[in-house]
Amino acid sequence: MDSLKTSDPQLAVARHNGSMTFDQLIRGSVKLLKDTGRLSVIIPSESFDEFRETARLGGFYLHQQCKVISKPGKPAVRVLLEFSLFKGYTESSEILIKDDQGQFTHQFKKLTCSFYLNF
Repeated sequence: MDSLKTSDPQLAVARHNGSMTFDQLIRGSVKLLKDTGRLSVIIPSESFDEFRETARLGGFYLHQQCKVISKPGKPAVRVLLEFSLFKGYTESSEILIKDDQGQFTHQFKKLTCSFYLNF
């Protein structure tokens, strides 16, 4: 994967799946979620098919997927996913991080303003 890991152990655990497999995450989530609960994850786009299938086998249904694209003309770098334990319609969308001029898009700023103080 092209994701750079941090030297901070706590951040590494929070941001990377080095200590838990997708199957472990799904099995643990099934145990912890209420019937109406939702499982939301951010994964590298190259892991999408594997995660979706693992979730399906674990009893989850995909309700939302949002492809995160770094700039126009590039493939998605991340996918935001939301699953539940009940059937439903899957909503698909895309978010562009930067525009053609290299500026952060309004959509990206709105999504991440709680995390980035300079937005």
